[in-house]
Amino acid sequence: MSLCINPNCPQPNHPDNSKNRFCTSCGSLLEIGRYRVRRLLSHQSGLGKVYEAYDQDRPKVIAVTEENPNTNTLPQQACLGEQSFQYRTKQGLVLYCTVMEQTATTKLELKRLKQQQPRVQSPNTKQLAPSLPENFISQSQQRHSVPLPKLFAMMLVSFGLLGLAALAARASLGGAALVPAVAVNFTFYPPGYRQIPEKKGKVDYFAYQEGKDSQGRTAEFNIAVLSTKYKWLSGSNEQIKYKNQIINVDDLRAKLEQQGIQTIMENPTEIISVGTAACEGTPQFEERTAFERAKQIQRLVKKLFFQEGSSVKDYRILNLGQFRPQQCQSHRNETTYQRSLIIIGVRKKSEGVNIDEALRNRLKNKSFADFKLKDYSLATGDKFKTIPSNL
Repeated sequence: MSLCINPNCPQPNHPDNSKNRFCTSCGSLLEIGRYRVRRLLSHQSGLGKVYEAYDQDRPKVIAVTEENPNTNTLPQQACLGEQSFQYRTKQGLVLYCTVMEQTATTKLELKRLKQQQPRVQSPNTKQLAPSLPENFISQSQQRHSVPLPKLFAMMLVSFGLLGLAALAARASLGGAALVPAVAVNFTFYPPGYRQIPEKKGKVDYFAYQEGKDSQGRTAEFNIAVLSTKYKWLSGSNEQIKYKNQIINVDDLRAKLEQQGIQTIMENPTEIISVGTAACEGTPQFEERTAFERAKQIQRLVKKLFFQEGSSVKDYRILNLGQFRPQQCQSHRNETTYQRSLIIIGVRKKSEGVNIDEALRNRLKNKSFADFKLKDYSLATGDKFKTIPSNL
């Protein structure tokens, strides 16, 4: 798989990218010098976006930002093996890229934390002069300086995203200022992660993707997880757990209005409120709970979107039922979204499109994050149905 790093690409993980030199969705070059980007490691690192990339079979880490990262610097010898360059997208946007070489000193950490990864050889700095394609503007092949926090942040990624606890232990032995100096918040996406969320305030937003019904008619669907910090209280269809607080659904209204949820959803013509429940109870109880949760979300959504000039004309409920992994472990979140508040926006509907079929096609073939449709009791075959709701 090849991932497009263009921040404006509508589908950076297009399945056809692995066969092409240019992104199928936006036309930007996929060959970043001699590197091919495989997956997103973090979008909250303080370094822009951090990707896993490969130079043939050698894993690298690339940080990509729209801002020039060259500010206060370290001595040159501190940055052995690091390479930086500018990259231009098809639309002309300039991105600043920094490559972190995984040196021999990282082998032990990588072996201990990621037994499945290949051994990494020390880079040969003489080999850091590839023939660069025309999308490169400039490149520095000599040792150079980078800001201290960013250097250590890159080292964290290169070392296999070590836990801060381990760093704190090392800091107590020889450098107590290490952890405060880094202050990096990594979001790690494991292999198999599908569409990556865009963080909009506290909302995890997944952009519009097309779904098709059995006749080839289409509609576009986006997904918003209203906040990964807000979770349904276990067994409840009215109360939500937020950190150590218990709140009601209506308490979210003001928070979502402040975040501009209508703008975030990008003018859908229809909103689908999604109900899910965890694996602890009986299927009948949890499926009923999921249905009641979907109705609660719909009441909230109507208050948010029911106003003059709103693009939303119709509402639906989707009850996915009980989350049912192979082994249910009580009180453990085995997937990010089994107790989350989720809404789906719909737009650009073909005439006569079967919304249920098109939505199921979108969620099955163009899923989001770690969500798997097959993990829910009412998501298969004829059980997958939305319920229209007139205003």
